[in-house]
Amino acid sequence: MSKSLSILFVLLVFAFICFDVSRDNNSVLGQNQSSDAPKPKWEYKIVETSTENQVLEKAIVDANNDGWELIGLVSNVSSNGDLSVRKGNSFGRLSVSTSVKIVLKREKP
Repeated sequence: MSKSLSILFVLLVFAFICFDVSRDNNSVLGQNQSSDAPKPKWEYKIVETSTENQVLEKAIVDANNDGWELIGLVSNVSSNGDLSVRKGNSFGRLSVSTSVKIVLKREKP
C-alpha cells in the first residue's frame, strides 16, 4: 500500500510541475514572450537514493553537474515484519527501510 501511495505522490508532483511549467512559460524574468516563441521542452528524471546526507547530497550535486535541476523530493519509509508485546516484554522482528526519490528536470536540447 505504501509503495502505491509513493508512486501516486510522485505522479501528482509530476502533474503539478507540468501544469506549473506550462502556466509560467508566458514570461521569463518578468518579460513577456510573444505567442510565436517556441516553448521550452522539459525532460524529467526520478532517482532513488539513500537518506544519508552525504549520499543524498552527492546525488543532487552529480545531477546538477549533468544539467539537471532538483524540483522535488519524495521520502519513503517502509517496514516489514511483526512485533508482539506480552506483559511488557517485546519480541519479534521488525525491519525498517528508508529511501528518497529526487525529482529532476532539464530543458531538452
